[in-house]
Amino acid sequence: MRNNRTNLAGRRLYLPFLLLGGAFAAAGCAPTGLHVRVPSGVAVPDRCAVMFFVDGLDRAVYDDMLARRELPAIEKYIVRRGVSVDDPVTCIPSITYAIGTTFLTGLYPGHHDIVGNNWFDRRSLIVRSYMESSTYREVNADFTAPTIYDVLGDRFTVNFQNAVRRGVKRTIDNWVESGVCWFFGWHLAADRWVGSDFEQVAGLARQAGRWPDFIQAYFPGVDARGHHVGADHPLYRQAVRNVDTQIGWACEALLRAGIFDRTYLILVTDHGHAPCAHEHYIELARWLARAKGWRIHEDRYDWGTLPQRQRHFAKVDAVALNGGSRQFKLYLPGADGWASRPDFERCKEVLTSGRPSLGTLPAVFVGACRKGPDQVWLYGRSGDATVTRRRIAGEHSRPDRVEPNPRDNEIEYRYDVGTGDPLGYLSEPDTAEFVRQGWHGSRAWLTATTGSRCPDTPAQIVELFDSPRAPDIEIFAAEDWDFSHENVGGHGSILRRDMRIVMVFAGPGLPAGRRIATARAVDLAPTIVELLAGPDRLNEMGHLDGMSLVPPLRGAEAIMRMQ
Repeated sequence: MRNNRTNLAGRRLYLPFLLLGGAFAAAGCAPTGLHVRVPSGVAVPDRCAVMFFVDGLDRAVYDDMLARRELPAIEKYIVRRGVSVDDPVTCIPSITYAIGTTFLTGLYPGHHDIVGNNWFDRRSLIVRSYMESSTYREVNADFTAPTIYDVLGDRFTVNFQNAVRRGVKRTIDNWVESGVCWFFGWHLAADRWVGSDFEQVAGLARQAGRWPDFIQAYFPGVDARGHHVGADHPLYRQAVRNVDTQIGWACEALLRAGIFDRTYLILVTDHGHAPCAHEHYIELARWLARAKGWRIHEDRYDWGTLPQRQRHFAKVDAVALNGGSRQFKLYLPGADGWASRPDFERCKEVLTSGRPSLGTLPAVFVGACRKGPDQVWLYGRSGDATVTRRRIAGEHSRPDRVEPNPRDNEIEYRYDVGTGDPLGYLSEPDTAEFVRQGWHGSRAWLTATTGSRCPDTPAQIVELFDSPRAPDIEIFAAEDWDFSHENVGGHGSILRRDMRIVMVFAGPGLPAGRRIATARAVDLAPTIVELLAGPDRLNEMGHLDGMSLVPPLRGAEAIMRMQ
């Protein structure tokens, strides 16, 4: 996530704290360890979990650093003791607020309706942005799906600094300290504050009379550093090593407190981080204004009365939102103005008209738009294709294709190329044969495409457009390109470096040093709920896009393919 919470008003607010916090933050807020104990009389659950959510931890860098033994704490306390997922993928779009909500709900962004760090709702004519200090927590009021915290409502849950926290019992925000760190760009110090939050847990436990069943610790600094210097820069690796240190201190503290052996440790990231040449950027809103002659709205707008917003948007030809550096949302009025969506031909014309057209700009990998209720059309320099979804429940069910999530038995997808192959599947022999076979279930698509240039796209792209907040046209950046001049690294596209994530589970009953092949970001919530409360509690989450990984994790061998 590109963190712009410290706006001008926020900076003025932080100024009184700079002298107080500056020296401490500049020193790195670096303790020599953490002091954590279980207070007398506090009940300790039989099973606890700590989720280390490292924003923007690039999988390629993680693998290389792990191989070079540069992440000793993660290796010792999590990887060697647990089960790693070889090729987990995040959701479309690969943007922090969308995925952070997915982590807690087990739903795709198109189903929990947080479709990015910003979005437009044509029903209310509101443009929401979570990228300011005054708005980043509004996400919790913008979705209704049950969270892990809701389902574990009888348990004691704690959140360290993650904006998405609806239903949690207690949150530690480090609001002033983090503000100082973001003001000065002290990314390492921001993550050290998160690590130090473990020392406050004893006080919270004393108040609650119970040690936390679930702690989510959110580390934002790695992603911020990646945007500034790129994931291939030594300073990015420095930020990753810093998080490794924080995780090591937390694990050592849990050991000393005597609760380590009953605690599940989960290491996860929300998206990868793709380096971009500094000169390889395009500000698409400005390009559209010049090329199309459009009057464009591109900023937050969630105030005033509905009639006031109606008057404002009556003068607007398009809402164009940079959704997170490598992903761009475009909303257009329909035949009835903003009360309706444009039809497919209108969206197709926007993508294909002009020289160059929007869909063939060097910065654009592919554009996507609705073609029908269960179809999405993809267009880019490599041609066009259509992804179609069909429901096969009941008389059309396929007993020969039983998959782990019951919903996967009800839905299949196919990828039909038109004038070309924008996702590049036909250039890979195994994937090409899979595509030619036609309809496949969701997990089959995941398994078949996980190593491809565009992992899992057919099984996810139609789901994104289910949301009423989804754009009319979604634009995904090409390799080495960004939609913001501020970045030399980013995420949000459907390409492999953006989509491939880190996911490791360790703890009671899980085999040590094992692997499974594939998983999705949507699988995290049901897995945590089953680990802590058993499979029956999953029913309280209602419909899920993800599945619990507990059975394959417990049965993991050298490698196990879930297909």
